[in-house]
Amino acid sequence: MIPFVWWLFHYAGLDDVSGPWYAFYSGIAGDLGLFFATVVFAIHTAADYRHKNCHVRWCPRIGRHEIRGTSWKVCNRHHPGDSPTRAMVQDAHRRAEEKSR
Repeated sequence: MIPFVWWLFHYAGLDDVSGPWYAFYSGIAGDLGLFFATVVFAIHTAADYRHKNCHVRWCPRIGRHEIRGTSWKVCNRHHPGDSPTRAMVQDAHRRAEEKSR
């Protein structure tokens, strides 16, 4: 059992055969830099998209529709107007083509 444990320690780099502190610097210290870089990136990314959220409280969706007369932007779910149906879009397209002729 003991030879297996020493082999496992050596394979994992925990037996410190390359000198003092080598396992720390090449192991967890390198991972800490990557971890903190990931945390900083996530915080900045969240801050960039937070101001684009729907203005309705606790709504995580992206607000793309402006409310007339205000500076608010809301998502499809909270927009006061109805979403256009397929028939409405096709009718508007047909009218635009007729108008351009």
